[in-house]
Amino acid sequence: MLPRPLVILCLAALLFAQALFPRVAAQEVESFPWLAPSTSWEENVPPEVPAQFPNQFSHSTGPQSPTSPAEASGNFSPTGMTQLSLEEASRRLAELEARLSALEKQRASANTHQGPKDVSSERFTIRPSAVAQADYVNYPRQNDASLAAYGDLNDYFEFRRLFLGVEGTGYGVLDYRVILNFEAQQIIRDQAGARLAETDLVQIRDVYLSHRDVPLLGTVFLGNLKVPYSMEEQTSDRFTSFMERAAPSDTFAPKRRVGILVTDTSPSDAIGWSTGVFFANISQETKERVHDCQGVDWGARTWWCPVFVADGRIVLHFGGSYVFTSDEDGLVRFGVRPETHEGPFALDTGTFLAQRVHRAGLEAAVVAGPISVQGELYGVRTVAPPGGADNQFYGAYVCASYFLTGEHRPYERKRGVFNRLAPYTNFWWVKTKDGTSFGWGAWELAARWSWTDLDEPMLASPLAGQMHNMTFALTWYWNPQVRMMFEWIHSFTSVRGQADVPQTDILGVSWRADF
Repeated sequence: MLPRPLVILCLAALLFAQALFPRVAAQEVESFPWLAPSTSWEENVPPEVPAQFPNQFSHSTGPQSPTSPAEASGNFSPTGMTQLSLEEASRRLAELEARLSALEKQRASANTHQGPKDVSSERFTIRPSAVAQADYVNYPRQNDASLAAYGDLNDYFEFRRLFLGVEGTGYGVLDYRVILNFEAQQIIRDQAGARLAETDLVQIRDVYLSHRDVPLLGTVFLGNLKVPYSMEEQTSDRFTSFMERAAPSDTFAPKRRVGILVTDTSPSDAIGWSTGVFFANISQETKERVHDCQGVDWGARTWWCPVFVADGRIVLHFGGSYVFTSDEDGLVRFGVRPETHEGPFALDTGTFLAQRVHRAGLEAAVVAGPISVQGELYGVRTVAPPGGADNQFYGAYVCASYFLTGEHRPYERKRGVFNRLAPYTNFWWVKTKDGTSFGWGAWELAARWSWTDLDEPMLASPLAGQMHNMTFALTWYWNPQVRMMFEWIHSFTSVRGQADVPQTDILGVSWRADF
């Protein structure tokens, strides 16, 4: 069956030619007399005239006077057909389109009752992917308290992430992804948290298979993937406005785990949810855990998007998440850096006893054209064995961004997270025959405040306390896949037992690309 646009195009061309041809033919005869027939038109009339055109032909061989309205008005074609007006041609074309649309709907309805489609002969598609992120971090200033607490911090350059992987679909309903991190760094510590050794190993990231459109469940994932907790953590690092995630999210979110996840949204996509059960601590570097007690994480996240206008240019988002952990060895530790990847922990609870961990979070986000605001509040409670002390920790952040070039942060309703930005104009700078050609790309200004509270009276760690970070960022998006980031971070901590507040200034530059 021909495609519908081709059918409509052919019909339109036919009607247009029918109306136009007699006029063109007449002009050709007037301009080129030798094209005129040697006999009169009346002599070339077919001997039998179809009955459906009783008024368009004359059976007489002699001169005839017009007998139809078309003939009387001079609107008569030598081909024996009345010329169609533009309105009549449009009306007939509209009728044909309506009939064709009805036939297509009838065919589609018939196909829906033919049962499931046989996809047993299909295969998985394969699409390679890569992520490269290079960071340079400089510590231009530390006050005396910062030097006393952390020493003279070293500047560093690193490939923050080097991901290689493949992903694809297959058999109508399945999706898969296998992503490996070749920049992985494993730090081996003793029970007290002291660093014993450091080694580089390939780290697994997203390694899963999913099944779409499962009745009553939605999409089901099986493999190594993120536990559903925190909007900041669920948003890919390829689409965040800062080089590192907010300190409390990085501290409290349980990251990736091996398990099963179920996620779905309402028919309008205004409400979504995800939940899953995971092994608590399968090493992402060694890809295994050999122990009688594996530990269990159960997580759930839900979100509500009551406002989604102009393809996401105006968005209102609310959400919440909860994770319950039955710890595998009864030992828990939280530590936080000043929103950098390398360097010592500014706060550290040390290792303490806890059989269970409860994590909860509330989240909200607003997009109003080029302006966006996002924030989250975290609470963590650890439950100690009988005779021990429970602990509670808190954290929060709020960030705002503004696009100088007019874009807006894209919001994905299916997952309740922010997605990839496509600049209005990509960046380029080339020389042409007419001079230099230049594209600006997209420019985003962003600011963030974060607070992490790891201060509990029963903790024996000398680095228990609270930390605040103020971050100002400028991101230059070259295109949807490449960007450069510039940051200034002012971090200050309040550590138990220290009279002065350690303050540290940090400058960061990052080049990031994914393919």
